[in-house]
Amino acid sequence: MRLKDITSKDDLIVYGDEFFERSARAKRRKEQQWLLNLAFIAGDQLVKVNKQTGMLDRIDTEYDPEWVVRVVNNRVLPIFRAATARLIKNKPRPSAKAQSREESDIQAARAAVKLEEHHWTTLNLDKIHPEMVSWLVACGNCFYKQFWNPDKGERIVDISLGLNEEGLPLAHLNENGEFVEFTLGDTDLILRSPFNIYPEPGKTSLKTMRMIGDAEVMDVEEIEEIYGKEVSPEKDLNLVKISQAAWGYLRKNDEKKDLDNSAIVKELYILPCKVFPRGVKVVWANGVLLDFQEDVEELPFVHFGLIYVPGSFWYKDLIEDVIPLQRRWNALLSKIEMHNDYYNDPPIVVDPSSIDVDEWTSEPGVIITKRAQGEQPFILPVPQLDPAILRELEILNEQFEIVPILHKVSYGKETPHAKSGVAINFLQEKDDDILRPLVEGLEAAYAEVFKRDFKLCQLHYEEDRGFAIVGEDNEVEWIEFKKANLDANIDVGVEPGSAMPKSVAAKQALVMDMLAAGFFTDPRTGQPDFAKALKYLEFGSVNEIYEESALDSNQAKRENEALKEGTAVNADYWHNHDAHIYEHNRMRKTAEFERYPKRLSR
Repeated sequence: MRLKDITSKDDLIVYGDEFFERSARAKRRKEQQWLLNLAFIAGDQLVKVNKQTGMLDRIDTEYDPEWVVRVVNNRVLPIFRAATARLIKNKPRPSAKAQSREESDIQAARAAVKLEEHHWTTLNLDKIHPEMVSWLVACGNCFYKQFWNPDKGERIVDISLGLNEEGLPLAHLNENGEFVEFTLGDTDLILRSPFNIYPEPGKTSLKTMRMIGDAEVMDVEEIEEIYGKEVSPEKDLNLVKISQAAWGYLRKNDEKKDLDNSAIVKELYILPCKVFPRGVKVVWANGVLLDFQEDVEELPFVHFGLIYVPGSFWYKDLIEDVIPLQRRWNALLSKIEMHNDYYNDPPIVVDPSSIDVDEWTSEPGVIITKRAQGEQPFILPVPQLDPAILRELEILNEQFEIVPILHKVSYGKETPHAKSGVAINFLQEKDDDILRPLVEGLEAAYAEVFKRDFKLCQLHYEEDRGFAIVGEDNEVEWIEFKKANLDANIDVGVEPGSAMPKSVAAKQALVMDMLAAGFFTDPRTGQPDFAKALKYLEFGSVNEIYEESALDSNQAKRENEALKEGTAVNADYWHNHDAHIYEHNRMRKTAEFERYPKRLSR
């Protein structure tokens, strides 16, 4: 069915099912590779792709001779863990730039940064971000779906309709007289794996797509609870039919997803076109329409990719190139193991007329009766292990360690000749040259996330909001975010280089070098500012030292806040007057101070 042939919602469901089938066929080869990657990461390496079903089959070892050994020594998992840890070492930091010199835009840009830092927490990105990076390393692709969640955000009370006899707001009571909570709503985000997403075939990016699909296997009872409609379980629902559940084969022996009472919930997003001038989002399962919404102006997904392949929508992963090395590694170790068994238990030539073969066992100290006739048993010579096998193992070991983005410094190897912070930074920079394009892609995707999050706020925030964040010096800072900030002329994005991994040891060594060179100087005394240097050193005990040294500065900053509100402050003899004068003068040099009434600025 063509898009222009759709005349009803039933036609739209038929068109949607055909779209998912076309997209599934287009990405079938990719899914096979992703499954293979996940299997090897999990250590399930005795598998192969079944060319008939497209699924993975375990190699049957049941009928192997007793002397056959299949060794699995997982070198993929350490590479996966090292690459993942490398990419999540630093999280991307939001930024906002004012597009004019207007003070209102400058202040709005600062507030926007605080808002996105707050949303990093409310969107649970501290947990979702590492999971997303894991998908990137394993499969090369991952997605965020962003939307407005009316059930999220601060709870509110609506008393516009008055109260009942029990003192409950009438606006909060449903038809059954049950109390229903109201919330302001807020932005939300969920992670989608590459198995869930069905792109428009033939398109190479989300920006060029007219439509995209999202699918997930759900229990029919769960579908009814979420959408309020009954859906029959799908017949013949198997792992070959539903690619997004195909990963279940990994645990098919003990934790296989129960599909007998399940159906596939499919979502299709179509941008504005002649048939749907306002765009449309349709959700269905097993032919039953679950939801239909119009006003879809953009596809709500952000695509994260690891290694870009020109002309392809799907990015390349890191594990695919390691699998052939792992297979050969396992094969060589298996040969060594079988040779050891052969060497320790060599073949013996026995003349049955000389001894009773049944008496010959591996029991230590066994006594065997020798017959008069027959030749003496003798051991066949066992050839030495071919040295080429050991040489090949050494080559493979080197190949594992030079996997892209995992050079010597990145892989945790010692660098005995690099002692100073400058030397360590130099070696780290060499590693980062390979990692940089990957991180820049990650930052570009997060820039889209922050932009869309801010746009959702612009569309749905109807009031000023307040929230708490952890500010400078680990102090809790209360932010009053004005709705007017959403209308300012600003550009939200990511601070360049913020997601690049940095060496803590190199940073500490560099700070000490800079301190010795006189870069950290207290402007009040002209002496080395040890407190400022301690702020940049990252190890636990120093934080306590820095907090102690920052007490005076923090106290002076609190006095600044009190002065802004017109509250007088007094100087006591036990105050550190140098620190207080320094902080007060810093505040007096700001543009904010110049806007204060004269009675406050004196």
